[in-house]
Amino acid sequence: MPLRFLKRLFIGGAPPPLPTRPGVGLTELEKAAHRFADWVSERSGRTIYIGFNALLDVDRELDRQRDDTTPTSELSESLAIDAASFLGVAARRELGGTWEEDPVFGLVLRFPGARGLVKLRSLDLIQKKWELGGALSLKKFFEKLPDRLVAECALPRWHESPEIPASDFAKRMAKLSGVPAAELAARLTQDFRDSWQTRFGRELPLSLNGVRELDKFFRTHYLIAAITEEQMIGAGFFVGEVTRGLFDGEWDFRHAQDATSAALEWPELSYFPVGRIYKMMTTLPEGEPLDEYVRLVPAARKEMKDKQS
Repeated sequence: MPLRFLKRLFIGGAPPPLPTRPGVGLTELEKAAHRFADWVSERSGRTIYIGFNALLDVDRELDRQRDDTTPTSELSESLAIDAASFLGVAARRELGGTWEEDPVFGLVLRFPGARGLVKLRSLDLIQKKWELGGALSLKKFFEKLPDRLVAECALPRWHESPEIPASDFAKRMAKLSGVPAAELAARLTQDFRDSWQTRFGRELPLSLNGVRELDKFFRTHYLIAAITEEQMIGAGFFVGEVTRGLFDGEWDFRHAQDATSAALEWPELSYFPVGRIYKMMTTLPEGEPLDEYVRLVPAARKEMKDKQS
């Protein structure tokens, strides 16, 4: 039962309210963290405790476990959750923060104060560690984290756009197509560019160069996310507007259940740029660059035409 509860917390998808009864809920994160500490202690032959000073042992034992399995083996669910709990609990003890349910990323550790925008995705970090092995050092990752938090703290907060309320965005865009849809997409794009200007002090050009800059930004915000869901929506419409400027197309929201399914349409093809941003941030950070996603439109249209003829 605790493992199932933890999985729902970490992975998201309408989790139950966080319980407050002793021994249930977030206290399970502490239990899982201690289980992982015991696992590392047993394998390393020396007692380790929850904290950053144990990360060298954690790196070593996770790498050993990975090397001892077959190349196609996946990280076991139980070990992944225990290890993620260890990292999150250690980070909270060392740096502060609170566990929160993020609508996009599931359970995250949100750091306090002006750094409150920054969210640590510890389960994704463990999964990435398993994928990369020795090429990703958890010890070095957390050594650099305080400087990252200070840098994020020094930036102005994202400008909150009245046009992008993620909670009721589907209602705002419901049944829109043609000129009204185009106008909304243009406003969302400009709001995002204004927000970018506020936060970084420079313009985000409405061009492929701007899309490349955006791509670099998101690739550094996968494990340590410092962006709101509203800004993810705005970024998707920005990518869509660059695409539309290059290859025409029309926005059509009539079949969209939420922002991720807002479509940029051609007669033979539908594109979902907001959905592409969400996918990049949740499941495919090393996928094709965003500018490649844009530039593929003509080839994708031709392929669909050939299939239909």
